[in-house]
Amino acid sequence: MLKARRAVSPVIATVILVAVGMVIAMGTAY
Repeated sequence: MLKARRAVSPVIATVILVAVGMVIAMGTAY
């Protein structure tokens, strides 16, 4: 369980960072 969480949490953090980056990119595009 702990190993799974450690493996998943960085992925979730990366996805969030990418999502935020996309929003910022869209905002700067406009």
